[in-house]
Amino acid sequence: FSNQYLRKQMAAAIHTLGRLHVETTSVQKGLLLLEQALALRTTWLSGDDQDIEESHICVGRIKSDLGIYPSAIFHFKQALEAIDAYVAGHNGGESSISTTADICGLKTLIAQSYYSHGDLEESFQAYEDVLEMLYDSNIGNRAELLSNILSMRGNIQMEMGEVTQAMESFVEAARESASSFDPSDELPLVLPNLFQTYGVQFHSA
Repeated sequence: FSNQYLRKQMAAAIHTLGRLHVETTSVQKGLLLLEQALALRTTWLSGDDQDIEESHICVGRIKSDLGIYPSAIFHFKQALEAIDAYVAGHNGGESSISTTADICGLKTLIAQSYYSHGDLEESFQAYEDVLEMLYDSNIGNRAELLSNILSMRGNIQMEMGEVTQAMESFVEAARESASSFDPSDELPLVLPNLFQTYGVQFHSA
């Protein structure tokens, strides 16, 4: 085996051990191991190796769960850079549908982290970036995803005191939700948000 292969496997083993600790024994010990694996991967592997993306996302999620939002956002953004590096070196530089979905997911995590940290403007802009990508994509469950993101944007606009814009977001979210709504399903969650915006009380059956 080549040294590069052995290094990749060593970093993967440390990463797996870290995840096991997070899930079973100690989050802090697991996080330390995951950060060690990330450091090894960024040192040993090429910048477009998908293991680097995996490490940043894993560390970012844990940091977010622990309420360490600035660090979580940093790792999610580093994961985005790793995806960009991968796309640039593969597929002729074109994003696949799965890559677009991954990017939308990461940008949503960034938006949620900004929101949890109290940075409404940054969160709003991050959600806008996700919406722009979704409108230009044909990924699966597109209408459902648009409805959810538009509803989140509306909630932020309400908190920012932009009631008219929030109502527009909720109406647009309801429209997207209705486009994929199965009458046998429960009432889409965005509709209670819309009702509440107009002062209508909603109670589940």
